[in-house]
Amino acid sequence: MLDVEVPRMRVHPTGIYLSKSAFRYFFEATEEDVRYTYNPQGIAPRGPGVRPAHNRSIRTPTFVATGDTNEVLFDFASRGHFLPPPVEDDGSDVEEPEEGVANLSISGDINSTVTQMWGQFLIDIVLKSPGPKRNAEPPYLTLTFPERQAVKEDLYMNLRLSDMWRMCRWKIATVQERLTAFGHLFPIKGHQTPASAQNYTQCTYYRTWKDICNRADENTVNAIRQQLQKKVLKLNWIPYACSDKMWTTKQRNTGFERFPEGADGPAPHILCRAKPLWGNE
Repeated sequence: MLDVEVPRMRVHPTGIYLSKSAFRYFFEATEEDVRYTYNPQGIAPRGPGVRPAHNRSIRTPTFVATGDTNEVLFDFASRGHFLPPPVEDDGSDVEEPEEGVANLSISGDINSTVTQMWGQFLIDIVLKSPGPKRNAEPPYLTLTFPERQAVKEDLYMNLRLSDMWRMCRWKIATVQERLTAFGHLFPIKGHQTPASAQNYTQCTYYRTWKDICNRADENTVNAIRQQLQKKVLKLNWIPYACSDKMWTTKQRNTGFERFPEGADGPAPHILCRAKPLWGNE
């Protein structure tokens, strides 16, 4: 080994301090995309030569809380839970960031991080809702893209499914069925998401959740899951999430009713807390 000083790339203790636009310019991706490419954290990498379907490979945009949406919904910090900071380089040759340059490191504020993730979850669900295979057919979900980006809990409390769906299949689910779906949406610490799974790994909320599971201890992860579970179970409808996909559209699936009556073909499957409504009924 040569006993000489060589230049090395280091990361400042406060995190990567390139602006978002500069980072995307140099790497043609966001900092989070690059990080998950090389450190997927509980998500199995896709095998070489495997080409994902384009409509299932698009990453959901990050939701930014503003105004009244910036309310902190959870309190884990007062009970001793926290998110350990990511490993940082404290080398002597780390340069100070320029004044006014954005810090892209992940927040260590557990209450704000989980609140942000919850809002992102509500949006990602509808952003990843499936569409018909034929491009000529209109989407199953009737919300516009701006409306999908502004989704809150009230959408999932509305049981008049015709307000947001052109076509769907539904069932009044048991508590256990909804708990099973929750387990796929927010898996336990140590869970390995298969590379073949659809929707999950392209959701920003899901990658945040995997990062939390990777950084936090098991007691903290369980405490967060317990509170998220309560919120999910209060929603009047959620997707029929399975281990390999967030949304199911099978044409024939026992136990599910169809809206509107007489419609045919595949449609998104929904788990409801009570009997849903359609049209003017």
